[in-house]
Amino acid sequence: MTNVFIVRPFGEKPITITENGVEKSVLVDFEAVDRTLIQTALERNNLTGKTTGVIAEAGNIRVDMFQMLITYDLVIADISIDNANVFYELGIRHGLRPKGTIMIRFTTPGKDVPFDLKTDRYIPYDRKDPGAAAALLTQSIKETLLSIRENGRPDSPVFGLLPALSPPDPATLVVVPRSFQEAVEQAEAQITDGPTTLALLGQEARRLWWGREGLRLVGRAQRRLSAFHAARETWETVRKDLPDDIRGQSDAGDDLPTSRQQRDGLPGVPARA
Repeated sequence: MTNVFIVRPFGEKPITITENGVEKSVLVDFEAVDRTLIQTALERNNLTGKTTGVIAEAGNIRVDMFQMLITYDLVIADISIDNANVFYELGIRHGLRPKGTIMIRFTTPGKDVPFDLKTDRYIPYDRKDPGAAAALLTQSIKETLLSIRENGRPDSPVFGLLPALSPPDPATLVVVPRSFQEAVEQAEAQITDGPTTLALLGQEARRLWWGREGLRLVGRAQRRLSAFHAARETWETVRKDLPDDIRGQSDAGDDLPTSRQQRDGLPGVPARA
């Protein structure tokens, strides 16, 4: 359920390089960079990623882009060239999420990263053979996700320099489709078949980018139907990516019964709301 947003240039872009004292223009294929480097590293971590390309023809691209930049767990940004869109989107991410951003870049002799990013870490790659850095990016993704889950240091320079700054809660910006909300409500109304239907809805939610918030709805409904074992599994899925999530801990509750309590009907098992 880890959501990944990729910020990068598209197509082939010209850059100026100097060889043997002579300047010349060459093309860099950023589709190949995505295919051989970014997608390879994501696949090795069992992840998939989205770019603005998939939302360009659907709805308001800026609204969708802002939502993804703020709510997605991981952002990979290619800062190899002076692309205004890339740096604009990276600035939004750094300003609103303290952790979960990885920068990649190929080096060009005589050209440095922008001044504001000089002290920040990025993954280097060879523009002629970007796939050679796939192992390095694969490991960086693992370490970044682990840092998020273990409440590690921020990788945003904004939050690094302003430690008292409070980021928004990404969950409040994720809207679960009304059709899914209604399906959960209808399932809860089915006393006999409800738990089975809710389990199926939970499986569906796991495949969608808003799935974590959808699972919260499913978990609460399972709990109200006294499907305690299923509710516990649902909340453990939510907390797998967000172990320090206060809302998840509150909704999961320490009073969810163990399997033995369910079997023996011991005191402390909460009644259906």
